[in-house]
Amino acid sequence: MQTSVTTPAINWIGLWTIIRREVQRLMRVPIQAFIAPWVSALMFIFIFGYVVGPRIAAIAGHRYLEFVLPGVLMMNIINAAFLQATSQIYFQRFMKYIEEALVAQLTVLNIFLIAPLSFVGGVFNTVTMLPPFLRWLAWGNPFFYFINGLRHSMIGFNEAPEPLGAVLSLALLAILSIGVWRLFSVGYGLRE
Repeated sequence: MQTSVTTPAINWIGLWTIIRREVQRLMRVPIQAFIAPWVSALMFIFIFGYVVGPRIAAIAGHRYLEFVLPGVLMMNIINAAFLQATSQIYFQRFMKYIEEALVAQLTVLNIFLIAPLSFVGGVFNTVTMLPPFLRWLAWGNPFFYFINGLRHSMIGFNEAPEPLGAVLSLALLAILSIGVWRLFSVGYGLRE
């Protein structure tokens, strides 16, 4: 007996509607979408570049501010991308399209996964500066490869093989894409 597996078709009109609505929302809140991440980045750069930086001579042959800038920039890009993507889900909670429990998992992700991984990912330090028991976390951390790639392109400092970073980043993208596709195809927790 052969069973057939049906895959849901992509609703291109619905997808385009969501994209258009999100772009319009971003344009209505420019301070939240564009200025707030820049202010946050400038505060990090001021604190770590001008307050802490003079006390640290150099990291990996670069001035501390030069070394920290790509990491702070990537950390803010990651944070802004997550917050902008999840803001629509928070809104849908108020419209009663998404269960409250699913929205509370978003805060948990930001606090216990995204923030620690971005800090251990080499924003303010090299991997060799970490205690030995945390180095494995940096090497398995996809944010490390994002930060390392941006730092390599900006100041020429590279701590990891580029093919490894590309493979891990693409693998993470594939895994997350499949997970999102699966959740939306099942519709778990989206409707009562």
